[in-house]
Amino acid sequence: MGAVSREECQALIAEADVGISWRSESLDNDESVELSSKLLEYGRLGKPALVRRTKMHEDLLGKDYPLFVDDETDFVEKTLAVLSDDALYFETAQKIYQASKAFTFSAAYDRLKKFLFGLLKKKKNKFTICWA
Repeated sequence: MGAVSREECQALIAEADVGISWRSESLDNDESVELSSKLLEYGRLGKPALVRRTKMHEDLLGKDYPLFVDDETDFVEKTLAVLSDDALYFETAQKIYQASKAFTFSAAYDRLKKFLFGLLKKKKNKFTICWA
């Protein structure tokens, strides 16, 4: 299939029932500092996602997030569970949606604006800040 545009990707996620963010342990492990943007996109669109348990994911979603996946058996069981249990579906969709809100451009701006404008005052330089 190859790469798809961001718009196509968003459309596919919007049509999906569940996101899969169960990545290789070489990517998702307790030493990793990389957070999957796809996981955040699933959350932003209110889709529960199957996720590898890591410290970062536990911090983001809570240690009790029901769709942490450790192996293939877990993956199958939890996929069937979330697709057959409305309460589980909505609980996990809500958790991931709430978690993703901290990563919007507005939320990042709110966290950084005092710091950024503090730099402007200290340096008395002109900076251009672009939020893409």
